[in-house]
Amino acid sequence: MTVLLCYLMSLKDEVLPLELIVQVFNINHGRNPEILKRSKTLDAYSFFIKKVNDNKEQFSLEESVKNAVKYCIENNILKEFLKKHGSEAPDHALR
Repeated sequence: MTVLLCYLMSLKDEVLPLELIVQVFNINHGRNPEILKRSKTLDAYSFFIKKVNDNKEQFSLEESVKNAVKYCIENNILKEFLKKHGSEAPDHALR
């Protein structure tokens, strides 16, 4: 999917000095594997988000994130990043 930045902003009728066109890819786990295959980190992030979403069926969003962080650290998925920043994840998810 291609998205024009001006369509996402309230400046649709104004002339902008720069227009940005971006290609948007679905990186949900199981989608676009050819893209996820190129980046171990992106693939791991996609899996982390899948774990959060899977947990939401049983827990609150905050608990889902905490459980996903714990699972991923225990299974060496984004381990170093989550050990350093994992405590911040529930706060970011709730924004």
